[in-house]
Amino acid sequence: MKIKRFTAESMREAIRKVRDTWGPDAVILSNKKLGNGVEITAAIDFEEEEVEKLAAEMAQAPAATEAPVQPTRPATTPLVNQAMPTRPEAATQRQAATYASPPSSQTSSLLNPHPAPGSPTTASPDLLSDLRQEISDLRGLIEGELTQMAWREIGQRNPRKAALMHKLNNLGLKRELCTKLVSQNAIHEDDDAAWKQALIELSSMLVEGDHQLLETGGTYAIIGSTGVGKTTTVAKLAAQYALRHGTDKIGLITTDCFRIGGVDQLSTFGKLFDIPVFLATDRLELSDILDQLSDKDLILIDTAGMSQRDMELSKQLATLTGAGHDIQFYLTLSATAQQAITSEIMRVFSDIKLAGTVVTKVDEAASLGGVLNALITYQLPTFFISNGQKVPEDLHLGSAIELVKIARDLLQRTGSHQPIIDPETTRPSKHSTSTHEEKRLHG
Repeated sequence: MKIKRFTAESMREAIRKVRDTWGPDAVILSNKKLGNGVEITAAIDFEEEEVEKLAAEMAQAPAATEAPVQPTRPATTPLVNQAMPTRPEAATQRQAATYASPPSSQTSSLLNPHPAPGSPTTASPDLLSDLRQEISDLRGLIEGELTQMAWREIGQRNPRKAALMHKLNNLGLKRELCTKLVSQNAIHEDDDAAWKQALIELSSMLVEGDHQLLETGGTYAIIGSTGVGKTTTVAKLAAQYALRHGTDKIGLITTDCFRIGGVDQLSTFGKLFDIPVFLATDRLELSDILDQLSDKDLILIDTAGMSQRDMELSKQLATLTGAGHDIQFYLTLSATAQQAITSEIMRVFSDIKLAGTVVTKVDEAASLGGVLNALITYQLPTFFISNGQKVPEDLHLGSAIELVKIARDLLQRTGSHQPIIDPETTRPSKHSTSTHEEKRLHG
């Protein structure tokens, strides 16, 4: 672990020195005022053994060697919030709230260098755990403050880029993604030109997929959490394929024996289109049914909707992956889900090899940012986009530029009910050029 003191005329300059020297991983251990400025003591490269050693030293050190600290503040608590307030009154409120709160027992043990007779002289596991958590919290706090400083600096140096970053943030994109897009954006005198370039750059971060399902068929399982529209998506896909190639080459399978009426919903659709529907309750049944349907060009498997936190989910995924057939998996994502939920769903279902995604309920969404963040993070293509309940017309081929266009349109909507997908402009595109993307964005 490296420890160093930084002095400057102001707290802002001292923190800037820490950031320039050690980056965002540095941790502020203490700070104090000098006659003509401030002094910050910072550290970096914390290892578990060093954390334990530091905690033990802090618990055993005599009072004479203790750095001056506030009576109710641990030595490792930074004064970043006080050093860089956005408003003076905000800093005053934070100081009042900090000093008004009583110290916890762990904090008191850190501040009391002379333990009572009979008390242990080494740091307890709980104290070490709290110290590690505090260090982690302080690191996150510093990173957040430095990011805020970066945003303010961009706004002061280049108001156009600040406006662009604000607009990208309104799309629902993560802050680091907004910063990356702004840094890559050329300087434009026209705000509209900068906005269009940023959208094109955003679309280039998304992965394009080969739209082969409706042309060549195959075996596909539509998976996802509860209520995202998996059964309706299966019906739309089967109906669109039937309109192109007929119904005699389609087979439908459902593993949804948990939801009341789950089998009946798909069976009713199968009867309307004269498509056979089979129920598979385990891996062996699924394998046998797939063997029976080997003469079909397209086999769609509707799966039971389960929470990403359901312990039974792993069993269902094992049933699908263990059937012994070449099954491709489409993960269904709802555009209305919270961003954190979408990321969690993507992480859990990525335990199996995913071919791509189907984005549903875009007609009900207020933003597409959560979906875009997840697709960029996990680099998965979107094959289809659903924007309604109508079978089969409310299902469109997905593409990177189409997703960005929908996200832009959702941002521009002000309560009107215009459609956010134009069927005339929805075409599969394997190799989109910048000129083509600009035309689509203009549309």
